[in-house]
Amino acid sequence: MNSNIYIPKFNQSRVRDILRKVHNDLFKIDEHVIITESDLSLVEHYVIVLEDRRFFLHSGFDIKSFIRELIKSFTTLRFKGGASTIDMQFVRTITGYRARTLKRKIYEVFLAFIINNRYSKRVILHSYMCHAYLGTGLTGIEQAAMKTFEKDISSLTEFESAMVASMLLTPQPLLQTSRWYVRTKRRATYAMSVRKAKK
Repeated sequence: MNSNIYIPKFNQSRVRDILRKVHNDLFKIDEHVIITESDLSLVEHYVIVLEDRRFFLHSGFDIKSFIRELIKSFTTLRFKGGASTIDMQFVRTITGYRARTLKRKIYEVFLAFIINNRYSKRVILHSYMCHAYLGTGLTGIEQAAMKTFEKDISSLTEFESAMVASMLLTPQPLLQTSRWYVRTKRRATYAMSVRKAKK
């Protein structure tokens, strides 16, 4: 028998640290969950169109989107990330983890899967929309709608709703600029065309 064979020791302290981290992050997410049974707003419909069209078909991680983005990265030789589901974006928003590492991404998927088994898709989407960063001083779609259009969510037009949803990718600066407006309008117009085609 070879006495030189190395057998790694089970690091109980490391395991406890990981379990404590998971527990703390899930507790933080639970504190920001907002229970609702209301119908989807137009803004939320457009968020699904722009951010995660298979939102109601996966359990926190969309393998099809991941493979598509992976192939795109190999063909263009540019890694842009992407393939984040709404569930994963909610986790990232609440936990504040921003490191662009594989380890962080895997952990994000893990937490997204857990919250999918705790809450309905409707609750996850609503909670994310209430906490999402949409611009300077703008947290959540209600604040964004009020500052941008001086309306509450239920009063927004189709175009205005698409504009607010588009602000997830193009957050509104402190002072609106023509460049920001053009970029956001272009994305909003695209979202409207996609949703119209699906009807």
